[in-house]
Amino acid sequence: MNNVHVVTTTSNEFAQYTAVMLNSLLDNKSADSVIHVYITINDKFTDGMKVKLNESVSQYNVLPQFITIDESILDNFKVSHHFALQNYYRIFTPDVLSKKIDKAIFLDSDIILKEDITQLWNIDIDDYFFSRSRGFRGG
Repeated sequence: MNNVHVVTTTSNEFAQYTAVMLNSLLDNKSADSVIHVYITINDKFTDGMKVKLNESVSQYNVLPQFITIDESILDNFKVSHHFALQNYYRIFTPDVLSKKIDKAIFLDSDIILKEDITQLWNIDIDDYFFSRSRGFRGG
């Protein structure tokens, strides 16, 4: 049994796309995989949107974990019409997930998965990682 940890970021405006991505992920997962979903959001993300996202994946018996990012730590980060503040959330993935999780896949909210993500999950990345203390290291 594979426990696959998937992280994504969304906003009120992007929640619909996130639901589509999650459904494509879960539609194509192998039967022996358990997908754990973590969604980083800001404090403006409404409870109604959380309910809608939960409902959109309820048929898969998946309950996404919502993780609120304090945007005040991003006050001086550059944003534009094409680059939202939420794009920076992925940088904080190692900080917001439980220390028990040693691997996660970050998926953009505007993609469609057409195959089982377990193949990607099973790639050995022991020599390729990013950590807060060491930066990027590749073999």
